[in-house]
Amino acid sequence: GQEGELNLHTNGQIKGNLIKPKSLKTDLSYIVRGPIPKWLEPTLGGRFVKLPKGANVDGVITVEGKATGDLMDLERTLEVKTVVELENARYSDWLVDKARINGRWKGRELTVDEGELQLGEGKVRVKDLTYELGARDQTVPLKLELDNADFRRLLGPEVRTIYPLHMLLSGNIDVDVGIGSEFTLEGGAELDVRKFSFDNQKPGEKRPLNVLFAIPQLELKS
Repeated sequence: GQEGELNLHTNGQIKGNLIKPKSLKTDLSYIVRGPIPKWLEPTLGGRFVKLPKGANVDGVITVEGKATGDLMDLERTLEVKTVVELENARYSDWLVDKARINGRWKGRELTVDEGELQLGEGKVRVKDLTYELGARDQTVPLKLELDNADFRRLLGPEVRTIYPLHMLLSGNIDVDVGIGSEFTLEGGAELDVRKFSFDNQKPGEKRPLNVLFAIPQLELKS
């Protein structure tokens, strides 16, 4: 395919009587690669992922995996196992240099078995994350492992609210995230903080740097 297009390759088999089908069991391998905005068009991933109008999305996505199920009853039998890789991915002011996510989709349940996101020199790892598609109110257990992660890059567009703060984080975050009519966050974290500092900088302003205070290392527990 040409640059800017989604490239799709599939192979596999369908078993069953095609003339009088009672069951058509399928086993397909697939790989899709291309620009993230193309993947999120309404006829593709945009059917499941609704982003705000005008959202700034960029980068390259590769989705590789296996789909099994019965074509006569896909809603109940379809199961997809997949590996998703992202390169130079952007959503709003969140930037991910590289990411690799192993997951599964069956019925209404989407599971991330493990994933790793590279943010500059830092990394964020996630595991055992399950999300129920279409559920209005649900609690999602979120387990994160941070490795030298830049606090500012984690916040994306919200970095403006903490602009003078700098720190690198390593450790574990284990929380239950309530999603739906109310957003809730319960749990705790054990983090090592390095290069903590507070300066006089403001977004969009050029001024001589003045570090008001700095702490080389500390621990945070909650």
